Amino acid sequence: MMASLSRLWLQKLLTATRERVAFGIAITAVAMLIASPSFAQIGKVAKVALVAADGQPLVGTFTKSGLDTTKGGVVLVPSIGGSRYSFELAVPKLVKSGFAVLAVDPRGHGDSMKAADGSPVILNSPQSWAGVTADVEAACEYLVKQGIPMSRLAVFGAGTGALVALSHASSHPDHPKALVLLSPPADDRGLGAVSIAKGLRKMAVFLTGATDEMERVVIPWRDALGHDLAITHPAVSAAGGTGIFGKAPTFETALLEWLESSLSVPDPIVVKACSTILLDGDVRPTEGANALILDIIGAAGSKATARVSHRDGRLEIGFDIPERYVRQNEVTIFLDANAVAPRLPDARSFRISFSPKNSARKPIVVSVGTPRGFEDVTEMGVVAYAHIEDPKRWTAEVSVDLKRFFPDGVAKGARLGLGVSGQKTGDRHYYPDHPAVSQVPKTWAPFTLK
Repeated sequence: MMASLSRLWLQKLLTATRERVAFGIAITAVAMLIASPSFAQIGKVAKVALVAADGQPLVGTFTKSGLDTTKGGVVLVPSIGGSRYSFELAVPKLVKSGFAVLAVDPRGHGDSMKAADGSPVILNSPQSWAGVTADVEAACEYLVKQGIPMSRLAVFGAGTGALVALSHASSHPDHPKALVLLSPPADDRGLGAVSIAKGLRKMAVFLTGATDEMERVVIPWRDALGHDLAITHPAVSAAGGTGIFGKAPTFETALLEWLESSLSVPDPIVVKACSTILLDGDVRPTEGANALILDIIGAAGSKATARVSHRDGRLEIGFDIPERYVRQNEVTIFLDANAVAPRLPDARSFRISFSPKNSARKPIVVSVGTPRGFEDVTEMGVVAYAHIEDPKRWTAEVSVDLKRFFPDGVAKGARLGLGVSGQKTGDRHYYPDHPAVSQVPKTWAPFTLK
C-alpha cells in the first residue's frame, strides 16, 4: 500500500515538474515575442525613433491608451542622468486613465547618447541644454501624428527636465496645454528658467516635489509663474522627481484628475461688444455683425449656432436651431466665475435654462451649483424670448445681467458653456463638445470681453 502511494506521489511530482518547465518555456517565449520589433508595432507599446529639428536622433517609447477615446497625449522628459525608463511606474497609470504617452530619451540620455555623426552628445553649456527643447518638440510632433490634437498635449518634466519643459513651452504659444514639473531644481543650468517662468503665457502648471523641497524650491517656482493656474501639490513623500510614483497614491489620483481637467478645458474665447441687438427672440444675420459665432454640433452632424456678444453690462446670446420645435426643446447657458474649474459645481457656478413651451415647468430656470449638483433658485437678472413659428427652425435669445453672476467682474475669471436640446428627449449637445458639461463644469470655455 505504501509503495503504491509512493509511486503515485512520484508520478504527480514528475507531472507537475514537466508542467512548470513547459510553463517557464512559454513565459520566456512570450517575453521574447513582446520584446521583438514586430510585436511592438502591433501592440500598445512601441519603441520609436525620432529626429529633432537639428538632426539629433532620439529614441522613445510610445504607449497608446486602450480606451476608445484618448483624453490627450503626454510627453515625459527625465532629469539629468535619467532615461525614459525613469517614468516606468507613471506610464501604466497614465495609459489606464486614457492618455497616450511618449517617454523620450532626450539627447545625451539613455539610448540618445550619440549625435547623428556618431559622436557622443555632451551637455555642458546653456546652449547644449537649450537644444534639448527641440527634442521635446519632436516628441510633441510625434503625438500629433498619432492623432492627438495639439490642444490636448501635456509635458511632464522631472528635475532638469522640468526646466527644459518650461523653456519649450515659452517658445510655443499653442502647445503644450499643460505642464507637470516634478522637483524643478533651483539651479537652472544657465537656461534662464526663472525669467522664462515669469514671462510664460498663462497656462495650467502642476508643481510638486519631495517633502523637503516644497518650501525651498517648488513654491518659489510657483511664485515666479505668478498666476492662478499654477498650483502646487504636496508630494506627501520623501521621494522627489519621478521617485514619488508608486509611493503616494493620493498624489497620483490628484495629478490624474488635474491632468484630465486641464486638457479638457477649451481655448479661451473673446466675446465682442455689439451695438445692434434686438431682444425679440429672432436671430437675424444683420444683428451683432461683430459677434462671436459658435457652432454647436449635434447628433448625425446637425448644427445649431449661437451668437454671443455683450453690451450695456449684459451678455447677449442668440440661438439658431434648425429643428422643428417640440415641447422638450430648450437652450442652456452655463456660467462660472471660477478661474480654475472646480471639481464639483459650487456657488459660483450657474445654469440658465430656457424652454418657452414646456408647460411642465417655468420658461426660465436659474440654478446654482452645490456639492449635490445644480439646484433651482429665484431667477434674477435674466430675460429671454423665442420665435417658434417657422416649422423648420426655432430661435431663442437670452440676455444675462453680468453683474448678477460676476459681481467681481469677468476679468478675474469666467467660463461659458452652451447647450441645446433637440427633438428627442435626451438628445443634448454642447459647446464645448463634451458629454459631461451639464454634470461636471470642468469643460466650459474660459472667456473674456472685448
